[in-house]
Amino acid sequence: MCELRLLAVEHRDRAGRLLPALLGFVWRYCRQRGFDLALISAITRQIPLYRHLGFVPFGPFVGTPAAQFQPMMLTLERFAPRAPDLFRRIKSAHAKAETDA
Repeated sequence: MCELRLLAVEHRDRAGRLLPALLGFVWRYCRQRGFDLALISAITRQIPLYRHLGFVPFGPFVGTPAAQFQPMMLTLERFAPRAPDLFRRIKSAHAKAETDA
């Protein structure tokens, strides 16, 4: 099991290749070390993103009314089917960047 903490991407960089590349790095890191479960404390406004990636909530919200978090988990089994599409987008973004350069 691993806990992902303080993972953030500037808003202006979320639509590009940075977020998929960062997630790809985390995926490879976890796979190489034998992790099969990832835990996060998702800020509530980003729950749709985490659900899209395969995370599921567990337990009650934590934090304060001004900063609430939802504990979420993602199993390797649940993320694996999503990974190929994610990595295809990374390769596509890299190819486009090289063409634009």
